[in-house]
Amino acid sequence: MQNLKYLVAIVLICATAAVYLPVKNHEFISFDDNVYVTNNPHVKQGIKWESIKWAFHPVESGDRTYWHPVTWISHMFDCELFGVRSDIHHLINLGYHLLAVALLFTILLYLTGSIWKSAFAAALFALHPINVDSVAWIAERKNLLSTIFGFIAIIAYGHYARRPSIYRYSLIIIALALGLMAKSTLATLPCVLLLLDYWPMGRIQWGQRLPGGAVEATEGEKVPFFQPASMPRLILEKIPLLALSFASITVSILSVHSHAHMVDTAVTPMPLRISNAIVSYVFYLEKLVWPSGLAIFYPFPDAIPIWQPVTAAAFLLLVILGVLLLAKKAPYLVTGWLWYLGTLVPMLGLMQNGLWPATADRWAYMPLIGIFIIIAWGMPDLFQRLKFKKYVFAGAAVILLLLMGYRTSDQLGYWENSDTLFSHALAVTEGNFVAHHNLGLYHAKHENPKKARKHFKKSIEIYSLFPEALKNYADFLFKQGDYEKARQYYHKTLWLAPNDDHALMGLGNVHRKLDNPNKAAYYFSKAGFTDTKDAQMHNELGNTYLSEGKFHQALKEYRTAASIQPGNPAFHYNIGLAKTSLGQLSEALEHFREALKHDAQYIQAHLKIAEIMFQQDNMPQAQTHYLSAIRIKPNDESLHYNLGVVFLQMNHIEKALKHFEKALELNPGYEKAAQAKRLINSKFSNNKQ
Repeated sequence: MQNLKYLVAIVLICATAAVYLPVKNHEFISFDDNVYVTNNPHVKQGIKWESIKWAFHPVESGDRTYWHPVTWISHMFDCELFGVRSDIHHLINLGYHLLAVALLFTILLYLTGSIWKSAFAAALFALHPINVDSVAWIAERKNLLSTIFGFIAIIAYGHYARRPSIYRYSLIIIALALGLMAKSTLATLPCVLLLLDYWPMGRIQWGQRLPGGAVEATEGEKVPFFQPASMPRLILEKIPLLALSFASITVSILSVHSHAHMVDTAVTPMPLRISNAIVSYVFYLEKLVWPSGLAIFYPFPDAIPIWQPVTAAAFLLLVILGVLLLAKKAPYLVTGWLWYLGTLVPMLGLMQNGLWPATADRWAYMPLIGIFIIIAWGMPDLFQRLKFKKYVFAGAAVILLLLMGYRTSDQLGYWENSDTLFSHALAVTEGNFVAHHNLGLYHAKHENPKKARKHFKKSIEIYSLFPEALKNYADFLFKQGDYEKARQYYHKTLWLAPNDDHALMGLGNVHRKLDNPNKAAYYFSKAGFTDTKDAQMHNELGNTYLSEGKFHQALKEYRTAASIQPGNPAFHYNIGLAKTSLGQLSEALEHFREALKHDAQYIQAHLKIAEIMFQQDNMPQAQTHYLSAIRIKPNDESLHYNLGVVFLQMNHIEKALKHFEKALELNPGYEKAAQAKRLINSKFSNNKQ
């Protein structure tokens, strides 16, 4: 038995890893991965004291997110060790999912003693396609971490229930606290523990059939596997855990309110929210049975026909009635069904923040475990009189899991990048303005302006009150040089979100390009009034002052930005620019080098150092930094030309000629490189004569 359970666990982990391993080749996506990793300076600089303080601060914990410091620190730890690499981040997400699978198998086996039923439930959890979102989406690390700590809390609770003590209870509190700091939706876990008291632990004795048996005590007498207790005692045990959950929810709501992301009931009426909540219970069950048409985002409906919530409510009530009638004979039905209903409550959308979808596949990650328990324990009971039932069920289970693995592999393929992911979302949903918006971002990044414009416009056409789309379309227009139209869309953004610093800074940049420095400074300053700790605002204001020749004011703003985000290389680089303009070259060099400490690939800093070294006749240092720049950007003809000039100054004629020729190979019309090559050839021919 001991060896068998280890073998089963290994098979579960290996099978899951084999299905999910292609995720290592996937990219970061444009939806929230930027908030959690790629554009988050606090996370990208790794484990630093300033970043940890930021992670724990309830008001400054993110741009569009709840308070979850453990999740932030997890991402920081990845960046500290591996940098911003999508392959490593994806593999670590996969590792957490594998750990969750192993823990679920351990929990069910520990509580019930049934190895095959526990393995089947864990396998359903491991391989069901609806869970692809939680594994393949780097931003959903919080889902994986909260579930893992929730499982650890359940194991600790089982440990406590065998022999209650303050020490064992403290382990439950620690695990739950860490889980809540990963994602506050774990707040329902104390209720899950009460369900487990009923089945399979049997601490509440209502005549139910229990899976476990008795164990031999040290004194030689037989005692129940888990210590029974009265209902008041069991509820009393949960009160400190419920208080912890309540505190976590309060801090999370405070964090969301601080960023004004709560969705008002005037925008989404409460009757519509309630209807959607009832219907969503059936939606997840439908996707459980037939997992097709899965998408990263399902738009919240404008209206729901009355028959849908009425029918769904009747179905749910009938199931509850049936579960209660069968409670003594099949108590796992009570635990499984109420686990599903209860753990889904925080994600039903009765309170909404940010861009709230109608449903989300990732929200089913923990709730559907209740249904997996019902399937794993219920199917053998349902067909217990079937001849050769063990072989029939074993064969059926293997076939089902193979089909699920295939479907999961197929669904995983859509997560390769933002293009494949959101194109699929458009194919399986209607009116998906979020998918259009993210495709606009993808094509703008990959320099396909025609497609980017098309998707941004379609997103705004479907939902004109979406400030993210308006703002990012304005950014796109700005980069395309359409400053007047960009100005219009930044203003539309501010009409919906008057305190949006990004839009205010965008208007500042627009007016700087339109040669309106006073208006530019006004909008940058206005962004400062909404958030004086916005480093990017101070940086942009510094850029405005620098363009106006106000070098001392620019230096002040750049220094403020760097004090807020000391790990941001761009801010140190800009301090270097201001210092250079003031003629303070030695101090400028210090800041350019500081930029490279934070990002060795920051090519502008390499170029500035090389330029100053060239001016100071320090050709070896100029050579070093131009070579570094070429390693970063090997197909830039100007870099090869500049390095050729350095080699020419060092009298390394052949090396100089090689780089001039490379510059001409990359750009045959590069006249300066052609002149330099002719000069060298002329000298060579004169020497030969």
